[in-house]
Amino acid sequence: MNWKDLASTSRLEDMLSAIDLVEKWQEVTYVTALLENPDEFYLEKDRIATLLVDNHLGKIARKVRMLGQGPDGVTSDQFLNQWAEISFIISLWKRFDSLSEGLKLNLIYQSGPNITRRHLKTLKGFRDQFLVLGRRFQMEEQLLQRSVYVYGMKHERFYLVLDYSFNRQPFDFQFHLGELYEGEAVLYPFPGSLRLSFRTTSRVKGIPGMYDRIQAVTVEKAVTEFYEALKINPFCDPYPVIMNLKTDYVQEKWMALSPEGKPIRVSEMDERSADVFRAAGFRRPTRMLVLMESGGVRPLSFYNGEEFLDFGVFTGNE
Repeated sequence: MNWKDLASTSRLEDMLSAIDLVEKWQEVTYVTALLENPDEFYLEKDRIATLLVDNHLGKIARKVRMLGQGPDGVTSDQFLNQWAEISFIISLWKRFDSLSEGLKLNLIYQSGPNITRRHLKTLKGFRDQFLVLGRRFQMEEQLLQRSVYVYGMKHERFYLVLDYSFNRQPFDFQFHLGELYEGEAVLYPFPGSLRLSFRTTSRVKGIPGMYDRIQAVTVEKAVTEFYEALKINPFCDPYPVIMNLKTDYVQEKWMALSPEGKPIRVSEMDERSADVFRAAGFRRPTRMLVLMESGGVRPLSFYNGEEFLDFGVFTGNE
């Protein structure tokens, strides 16, 4: 698949023109007394978001609309992280001509136009057995985003199944931890892609010892894998890995630790999920599926000796 399948010459020109305007808006914002007049910033960012939508860059527009939507507004770390992410995407667009063909396709897809089933049906698929090991749910405006992390038993790697529900409507297909599916899938067609789409799939009986086949990696190995993946696909944040973590209460403070006792930075979690995480790994290394991301690691599930359990089952966030 070629990036031109998503962006004709005229559409690309519209996109690049809009990117120039976003860059100028960011430059003006850098020298503005933002905290003195946040209302003006919110009005302007909504105008910029509309401009982006009109120029086929709806995914960037969503990121712009969500700027400062947290409880602390423009003073939060979340705002700074969102701003940095948008700046990074703009920087890639500014050197579009020098990017590889695969990264051009990835950037266009991450910015607006979708890769549809019509595109995917022309690509070669593959067969595997896929074990569900983690899920994450996030609200994006009126959309509930579900990220399902499955492990391909044959290819020995993780994949991402990504879908959306509008106004919390039920998903067409339910995935529960520990379920094993067999079928044909196709990877999204850019280097380093994690995301797949199922063509055919059916639930099958679990394989004896299947969890033992998925071994944990060290923290150092996980960091290296994440770094190497980002060099190929700069949008593969978050990145799933299995690692052993433990927790402890030291000097009136909860800490996440490697099995060797090295501190591990954990991304912000809601309090109920954090409590389950602390209990699951208390003073003993516990195999967990975590997402490597810019804010640290985000635990999604843990192995209790018999199966992986989803934190959402215990917290009501399932």
